[in-house]
Amino acid sequence: MNKHRQVLAAMVDELIVLDANCSIILGGSMGRDEEREDSDIDLFVCFSKEPEHFTDLVGEGNRDRWHHAFSAVCGWNG
Repeated sequence: MNKHRQVLAAMVDELIVLDANCSIILGGSMGRDEEREDSDIDLFVCFSKEPEHFTDLVGEGNRDRWHHAFSAVCGWNG
């Protein structure tokens, strides 16, 4: 599995934890199975319920969780 697919798998795992009934659509070069080393990951995510605040999903409380999931796979230090 290439690095893009590892990162995608980690992202999907985390999104499912946040909302097990969300819909995830992969687009762009990865959706066409044509990604290159410098490709990004294009996702469209439809959550099954609207959070009270979007920051509930991506805010400081979840920042460490996302950071941990991606840093192990791609060395991201953001």
